[in-house]
Formats: sequence, structure tokens, C-alpha cells
Amino acid sequence: MRSLRVYGLQVKVLGLGVTWEGGNMENNMGGGHKINLLKSELYKYKDDENKIIMFTDR
Repeated sequence: MRSLRVYGLQVKVLGLGVTWEGGNMENNMGGGHKINLLKSELYKYKDDENKIIMFTDR
């Protein structure tokens, strides 16, 4: 987070405040909820050829 501030970059937490609809990896396979959130967000930038996006999972 410090690096984001230093370089003037922004962070967006996907799914914050959204009811979790994915699985529990300790018990079974997930349902791709994180991927669906990411796909929805990426769609907004489909025409922006200069956008750089970094996705991290914990």
C-alpha cells in the first residue's frame, strides 16, 4: 500500500461489501466468484489499450 501512495497509484478492492458467493476451498472447489468480479471490472476497460491492471489474491 505504501508503494501505491509513493507512486500515485490507486487500489480497488473488488467485491468489498458484496455477499460472498464463492466456495470454501478447504471443503470443496470454488465457483469462480473472484474471477467473475474481475471479469466485470475488466470489461469497463476493454477499449483502453494503455491501462495496466494488476490482480492479486491475498
